[in-house]
Amino acid sequence: GVHWSPTPQNITQTGDLIVLRQAHAIFLRLIGETLASMAELAERGAEMAMPGRTHGQHAVPVTFGFKVAGWIDELLRHVERMREAAPRLFVAMLGGGAGTYASFGEEGQAVAAAMAKELGMAPMAVPSRVIGDHLAENICILGLLAATCGKIGREVYTLMKTEFGEVEEPVPPGTVGSSMMPQKRNPKLCQDIIAAAAEVRS
Repeated sequence: GVHWSPTPQNITQTGDLIVLRQAHAIFLRLIGETLASMAELAERGAEMAMPGRTHGQHAVPVTFGFKVAGWIDELLRHVERMREAAPRLFVAMLGGGAGTYASFGEEGQAVAAAMAKELGMAPMAVPSRVIGDHLAENICILGLLAATCGKIGREVYTLMKTEFGEVEEPVPPGTVGSSMMPQKRNPKLCQDIIAAAAEVRS
């Protein structure tokens, strides 16, 4: 096809950022829901004593609520990073073939600003075709967020182990943990079976 003034890169780069902005909003919503659940968990566990650990070994006592408060604090910093990065990230590009507004004449900046306003974005200060630092910043922030989520997940996984038993994943009624191993569905049942077997042996 033939078009006048903008290049395919202007269109695709700005279009990609429109889609990315939708994903950004979804991430923030999901983090918000997670923070609300964590706040409730922190309150319920405010006086729930448990071992604090350093290098995986018992250190001094903490509460489960204190542990969750640390997770909340870290996630809040990621929300702050995402919000601070948004004005740098969501910028509309309309600079023409080499980003110089050449095909728009003297109205180039005004046209770019009007298009950006229509899309709810800011115009690029200099619409370079090779800009990428804003996308790299977003990837770094998402990497930090993933690292935090992975850390929390690993900690919950560890504390759920039978040997620790300090936290427990909620199991909705009717959920089957394992069709073969009843102890995974009901740890109490497993303990009863072991106790009954010990009685039989004695």
